[in-house]
Amino acid sequence: MSIAKKLQKKTPKPLSQKIKLLLTDESPITGRIEKSSLNQAGIHVELTNNLNSMLEILSKEDFDIAMLDYHSYNCHGIYEIEKAKKISRNQKIKFIVTSVENFEEIKDKAYTLNTDLFLPKPLPREKVIEEIKKIAQVNYRRSERIKYKLKAIVRFKNKEFETYSIDLSADGIHLSDMDKKILPNVGFDLEIEFTLPNLDKKILVKGTVVRITEEGFGVKFQIMSLNDKKLINRFVLENSLEFRSSHYYL
Repeated sequence: MSIAKKLQKKTPKPLSQKIKLLLTDESPITGRIEKSSLNQAGIHVELTNNLNSMLEILSKEDFDIAMLDYHSYNCHGIYEIEKAKKISRNQKIKFIVTSVENFEEIKDKAYTLNTDLFLPKPLPREKVIEEIKKIAQVNYRRSERIKYKLKAIVRFKNKEFETYSIDLSADGIHLSDMDKKILPNVGFDLEIEFTLPNLDKKILVKGTVVRITEEGFGVKFQIMSLNDKKLINRFVLENSLEFRSSHYYL
């Protein structure tokens, strides 16, 4: 493979280039409404209401994203995602699954069945567009992430440091190190302790440094209790855009 082709393969899709999305919806009316809304945002959308048709279209045409509801087709739709990815003309296609039920069990099952992004409904239209544009790029975060300043204690190399969070998700945390006192390297393991507002219980997690930023460093959580993860998820949801907004996307 030539250098030019390699570079072309690694280059993220520019936002100026239209994202191509295949929407699968059992309801022709709801499907047309969603298609119209996404088209207005500059996203090229094709609509189908049949699972077999979805598989056939994906095998013949290049799509960046396919989107369907968790409960569509009596919950059979999500079981077709793995097959769809294998036969898709675009082998890097991403699947978005939506649901009015935003439970951990449902999200976990969706991700187990090869979902790339789970979106709860109802959701602000602007947020849906934002998430679609993010997932269409090469690099994106799966978990909802919020900017929030929390006091945190980092234990690293038998030392303890006080700092604060820049942003937080159920999968990781971005910590400040502006004064360069902690200075961890990518791959280092550390322990983090923090308390969520309105909760007396301390959250204790172990994680790995996955990136260094100008402001500090990002940590991916590795070891934490299921209860702590649920508490963080709830906190993130309650402080996220879709929870606070009164303008919903169908």
